[in-house]
Amino acid sequence: MSGILIPVSLFTKVFSYGLPGTIAGLPFIVFFILVLFQASQRTDTLVKPHIPTATLFYVLLIFVLQFWAIGRSYEIFGDSIQGIGVSTSFVDIIGLVVTVIIAYYAVKLTVVTEANIVTFIRSTIITLIVFEILVLIPQIIASVSPHMHAWVNLLGSLFEKRWHGRNFYDNGSYSTTMGRINGFEAEAGYLAGQIGLVFVPILVSGVANHFSFWKNGKETKRQYVGGVFLLVLTLAILFFAKTTTGFVVIGLSAVMLFWKANGRDKKILLLLCLVGLVSLAIAYIFVSPLRHLLNQYLFQKSGTENRAGGTIALLKTFVDHPFIGVGNGWAGPYLVNNAPAWSKNNWEYIYVYSVSGYPVLSVWGGWLAQYGLLLVAIPLVYLGRQVKSIISFKKELKLNNVQNNRSIALYVFLTDAFEIFLVMFFALAFLVFSWSEYYILVSLFFYIVGIKLLQKTIKKEML
Repeated sequence: MSGILIPVSLFTKVFSYGLPGTIAGLPFIVFFILVLFQASQRTDTLVKPHIPTATLFYVLLIFVLQFWAIGRSYEIFGDSIQGIGVSTSFVDIIGLVVTVIIAYYAVKLTVVTEANIVTFIRSTIITLIVFEILVLIPQIIASVSPHMHAWVNLLGSLFEKRWHGRNFYDNGSYSTTMGRINGFEAEAGYLAGQIGLVFVPILVSGVANHFSFWKNGKETKRQYVGGVFLLVLTLAILFFAKTTTGFVVIGLSAVMLFWKANGRDKKILLLLCLVGLVSLAIAYIFVSPLRHLLNQYLFQKSGTENRAGGTIALLKTFVDHPFIGVGNGWAGPYLVNNAPAWSKNNWEYIYVYSVSGYPVLSVWGGWLAQYGLLLVAIPLVYLGRQVKSIISFKKELKLNNVQNNRSIALYVFLTDAFEIFLVMFFALAFLVFSWSEYYILVSLFFYIVGIKLLQKTIKKEML
């Protein structure tokens, strides 16, 4: 069952705008049924779910503080078009908590053996390959030519998540309208976040550790070349998303690969990086389409006033309400008030944001401004402890000179992937991505559950 988690989570299309997005799509339905089925096979899970008291206290704290913050914001701004309303805010925060719980138990109840971990990893790789062949590459072709529009538009009409009231999909899909790829996400930047957080950590860790996805033991030269090719292809595809987030993912992937590679590979990577940078510089000078793409979406990117102004406004909102925030979904009216004047003289702000709502354009800013330091700090401390545990156990393995085997190789691969995931997650959080989507939460909980499981397995082997 662990093999279906990532494939299902990619289908983010919302079936109803009257419900929170994370419980109004296919993943919620499938995972809810999956959790009930798996729990029915293990009755102790339902009767004694083993939920730590600290977790229950945190959930209670979320509801109390968020209801307080939402009520306070409603008292100030009433039925402002920038807010999402009291009832919607309440339902949305409940939906968010339910989403996290469902995602956790979908992983917890399906990843119970080492074989389940391997199945999840292999399924993720296969999903990426199929996703690129059937969705992303056709979107690239359709975005730069008149070919494959019918196929891309068909997939878009069936599976594409879309922002209500935007004209990004007028020609049938985002790719054929905007000339950029987006997978099944609403915009290109969210696809870049999806690839950078779901697929890249596994690919980079696999290449760096020469880890075999398909058989027990060290990978063959052919498998290694295949892994490198898939990583390079995936990062190349991100160019056609034409988004800052995509370029950040590409840069971070190179840095993470160099960080995790062994000494010999680092020398090769450094040489390839230098050759790549020189080649890119030459191509930038002589290949006008590439120069135009990099200028438009990276070096000379226009239309950044809203992101910069919105981020400043989010930070100011957080400073004004540091402990409990302003409430989930209530950042909009504060952003309008706090955004600098120079950031409001653009078409998108005047005709979209000021009329229908100012969106959160920085995940870090959104967390702090909406939820406050009290709610944000607790999961950060928890993740910090997980990383500390990983580092401590790696040192223990090294000190005890434990003989390398499949479990330890899998543990090293998985912990490296988790560390890459966290670096990518918190770096991209300065921008914006769908942090509460199932594919992000499932990936996060998979690393936590899988690493704990492997630690127990290895400790038993060490006795």
